[in-house]
Amino acid sequence: MIDRERVRTLRAALEAKLAELGKELELAVDVVGGASFSPSNVVFKVEMAEIRADGEAMTREAEEFTRTCARWGMSPDDLGRTFWHSGETFELVGASARARKFPLLAKRIRDGRRFKFYPTTVKAGWE
Repeated sequence: MIDRERVRTLRAALEAKLAELGKELELAVDVVGGASFSPSNVVFKVEMAEIRADGEAMTREAEEFTRTCARWGMSPDDLGRTFWHSGETFELVGASARARKFPLLAKRIRDGRRFKFYPTTVKAGWE
């Protein structure tokens, strides 16, 4: 039977195997989002991305930022730039152009947790 604890164990095992595969294929491979499961099956979402020259993965969100950044008065070079907000440091990691209110995506440096931001908030906090 598949329960929450078993899903955690399966996810850890899957991430370990995918890390090996990523090294072999020279891709960043991640299990993203939550898993959906029932007592007899589990579904994980896997994302693979090319690795840029700076060593970071070129995710869908990063690609979307480079395509649409001019809309917010930014340049593709701003991807990866850090900014301050509410006493915390964040790194700009991408965009979701379909999101009207908070289209920019950033990760908190302290723990890697991702948040959504409005463009003026990001610009105001640039170092």
